[in-house]
Amino acid sequence: MRTFAFLAGLLLSAVSFAGTITITEPADGDFLGRSNQIRFNITNAVQKVRVTAKATQVANPTISVTVFIDVTPDTAGKASGTLNLNFADTQPNGPYTLAITATEPGNSYNVPTPLNVTVDVVNPEFINFNPINGVFVRDMVLISALFDEDNIEEWRVKVAGNDIPNNTGNTSTAIVQWDTSAISSDGQRNIDISIEDKAGNRANKSFNVTIDRLAPSSTVLSPTGDLDLRPGQRIPVVIDVQDQFANAVDPRGVEVTITDLQGNLLARVARIGTNSNGNTLNWVGRIRDTSDLPSAFKIVVDVRDRAGNQALRQEVTVQSGRAVNTTPVEPPQPVNSDTVERVGERSRFRAIKAQAERRQSSRSRAQRNGK
Repeated sequence: MRTFAFLAGLLLSAVSFAGTITITEPADGDFLGRSNQIRFNITNAVQKVRVTAKATQVANPTISVTVFIDVTPDTAGKASGTLNLNFADTQPNGPYTLAITATEPGNSYNVPTPLNVTVDVVNPEFINFNPINGVFVRDMVLISALFDEDNIEEWRVKVAGNDIPNNTGNTSTAIVQWDTSAISSDGQRNIDISIEDKAGNRANKSFNVTIDRLAPSSTVLSPTGDLDLRPGQRIPVVIDVQDQFANAVDPRGVEVTITDLQGNLLARVARIGTNSNGNTLNWVGRIRDTSDLPSAFKIVVDVRDRAGNQALRQEVTVQSGRAVNTTPVEPPQPVNSDTVERVGERSRFRAIKAQAERRQSSRSRAQRNGK
């Protein structure tokens, strides 16, 4: 009876002084990235305690990562700590079990239930995004992105470093409408799209756009109006286009056409080349053949800049004194007194020469007959 009481006392003493470890982070079902922290609390410790964590891949248990840390309890037998668990970029992704244990000489500890976690060391990727760097925008601007990531925690869109309305989500496609009407001044703004997955892996795209709400203006330098046109003549067309920003006008946004006086389209003017100088675009084209054009027609210039601002239409009326579809002919030589005199002299010379040739022919026949 006395022996039983002694053994029971030892058992109660061991139970009351057994150490405990509690895992506060991560939780079961969490995602682990390249850099992770295991947080824990220990009670009833007597001396230095070693905390060990082992992450084992479920699909291939031979693949594992083990780390440990030693902590010293305070006088109350308590200790808290953080154990870093890092994975290389080449670590296989997928489900893992995370076993965490505590050991102390002369003391025993509970064994926490292994955690089911998912290792993900791959950064999210952008498949595409809009708008692209350097574009000109106005009014409502669509900001969008398509991500290659299965475990999205959050994506976020910022303009000039600030959040805008409805700028977060966790879908594979980000779609945000940015209203530029509340911005008082035109100019360059930065757009940043960031994404973070559940394992803490991040990626972002940052680019600049220019708000441009001022319409460009155009000036027709050539032709300027009345022309002395010859049939089939080529006409150079030169236009200057100005915008408040350099490179705001795409040469393809300049359309130069030929219409009749009623506005009916007759042809388009072929572009030869362009030259940009600051915020001015010089557009050079050519009307290759005027033989099929009426005697009076219009050159019409329409310009739209990259942001979609439309310039005021410019029109130049070209007049010529010829009839419609006049067939080109060789112009007659001018006639004057000198010309008449030269023509008369040439005629008399030809007559004298013919007479001499006839006389020579008669002599030759007479000589042959005399023989």
